[in-house]
Amino acid sequence: MSLYRALSALALVTSALSLSACGVLVSSQSYGSPTRGHTVSEGASRADVLANMGLPDAVYKANDTEAFLYKGVKGKNYLGLYSSIKRNDIVVVMDSRGIVMTAAPVDSGRGTTWISPPFIDSTHPTRTTELLGTAENYEYSAEVGDE
Repeated sequence: MSLYRALSALALVTSALSLSACGVLVSSQSYGSPTRGHTVSEGASRADVLANMGLPDAVYKANDTEAFLYKGVKGKNYLGLYSSIKRNDIVVVMDSRGIVMTAAPVDSGRGTTWISPPFIDSTHPTRTTELLGTAENYEYSAEVGDE
């Protein structure tokens, strides 16, 4: 490789690193059970759901059904010039006995940004407030009968 090409490559890498503001070339994030390939099938028990998916991000109750919401977020950042994010959730609906009636993926949204320096947040493009937030309405109670 000639000296000119080596200096050109070095200049290009230096420019890319300075544009990224902190030396990040490629950053990717993958958070939540849905992004890890965890699944639940119809007929599974509540215990199976919790064992496979972990604690849900939200719990919704209506009459004799209960739904667990699991958020999944994936993001990528390239040189601070372009970033993309995608959110895919899973909703698990159970009957009054805690048996899964359905488990459905939900495409909750996606976005892209041009000129997106990662110094804005360490998990850019996914904000830490999104990742570290508390469960939305997590109040769960169970009655234990005398046996």
